[in-house]
Parts: sequence; structure tokens; C-alpha cells
Amino acid sequence: MTSAIPSATPHMSRVHYLWLAIAASVVQMAMMVPGYSEDGTFHAVEWLSVLAVSLAVGVLVFAFVVPVGGTVTGLVLGGFAVVSVLVFWAGITLPLAAAAAVVGWRARQGGEHRTRATVTLALSGLSVVALVAIIIGDAVAN
Repeated sequence: MTSAIPSATPHMSRVHYLWLAIAASVVQMAMMVPGYSEDGTFHAVEWLSVLAVSLAVGVLVFAFVVPVGGTVTGLVLGGFAVVSVLVFWAGITLPLAAAAAVVGWRARQGGEHRTRATVTLALSGLSVVALVAIIIGDAVAN
């Protein structure tokens, strides 16, 4: 019996997902550059340290959780993404939101628990909107 959907090797999937993790971390940290330049000088060491944490979290989540995650995993990732907005300076919100979005989108396309998949996507979107709002609010306040 053959499958209509070609199977991807886990290695290829993980490599594909790692690029998403790196992009999410870099985008979040790029949005936070003004916060690291508040007194007229750019605090490169601090920025690079947070980027390293963001990359580590993103790579771990995308390499080990996202390739095998279902809707429950997506809901957990989405919930963590929303909560992580409270510590937006840690640089993990966008990688977690992107991971939730990938898991939710994949589940939705596969027909797996469409309601849970939709909630996962909504949590991901909410965390991204909240992140952008808090970064803008922080930049305006300083």
C-alpha cells in the first residue's frame, strides 16, 4: 500500500524547522534593538546574550517538540507564548509563538482536532500582537 503523502525524514523536517526558529529569534531581537540603545549606545553584549538564549530555546523547541507535536502540544506552546510576553525581554515569545503556529497549522491542515488547532493559532497570534504592542509601548515610554 502506498501513501498519497510523501513521508519526510525527521532529519529534513528538523533542519527545515530550525530555520524557522532562527528567523523567529532574530526577528524578535531585531524588534528589541531600540530597547538596547536607550542611553545612546548600543549594549551589544546584553543583546547578544539574550539572542543566544532566544536561539537556544527556539532551536530546542523546533528540533524536538515541533516535529512530533500535536494539538495539545500546540496549545501548551501557545499558552507559554502568551505568558512569556510578561518577560518579553527574555526573547522567547516569538520563537514559542512560531512553534505554536507551525504545530497548529500542521494539525489544522491534517484535519486533527480543528477547534484545538484553531485555538493554538489564535494563541500564537495573540502573543505576537501582545509582543509587538509591549515592545512599541516600551520604546515610546523611554
